[in-house]
Amino acid sequence: MALNSKASKKPRNHTFVFVDVENVRNAVESEGYTDLDYEKLFVWLKKKKDTKRIFLYLGIKEGDTEKEKRYKKLSKIENCYVSIKRVMIYKKSPVDLKTKCPRCHGYFNRKFYPKSGQKANCDVELTLDVIRFGVRKKYNRIIVFSGDGDFTKLYEYVFKELKKKVIVYAPSDKNGIKRTASSVKKLNRDGIIELEDLRGLFKEYTI
Repeated sequence: MALNSKASKKPRNHTFVFVDVENVRNAVESEGYTDLDYEKLFVWLKKKKDTKRIFLYLGIKEGDTEKEKRYKKLSKIENCYVSIKRVMIYKKSPVDLKTKCPRCHGYFNRKFYPKSGQKANCDVELTLDVIRFGVRKKYNRIIVFSGDGDFTKLYEYVFKELKKKVIVYAPSDKNGIKRTASSVKKLNRDGIIELEDLRGLFKEYTI
């Protein structure tokens, strides 16, 4: 009796990829490159990693139409989704800082001018999507491009609770500069994730 062809087929691994764009860009720039060539990266992911969906998360300043156009173009690629968050620019007011005089050891108030900053953290959006698709059993494994230690709890949840495989591409240490969180490395040593070096993709997939 012939075996049912459908039953005999080994189920394929459906991989979802999640990219923390700013984290990756900072790592790439620190190595002297500009950014990853995402179009070439997607080809590689689909061919080598059986990737079904790719998600990008990034912040863009108001008025940066060139950057927005470049990333929105990627959303036209099949099964690629781009999540854009507006960068919040905030100015900090000067504050009175109590300071001890090194000569007389008395205290006086001096004006301290904190640097203005900007923020567009997309960690929440990435985390929600990983959990949402995982609970709905849409993937068998995830690949995350980020060295951010804030995702360690998420990786533990996907591995322990959802019983899915986790691969993390993150920048490795070089010249004593630590860019991959120690908590992420620990998950690798504990067998919760597979940690692969992001630098291996720079030369072949840079703009």
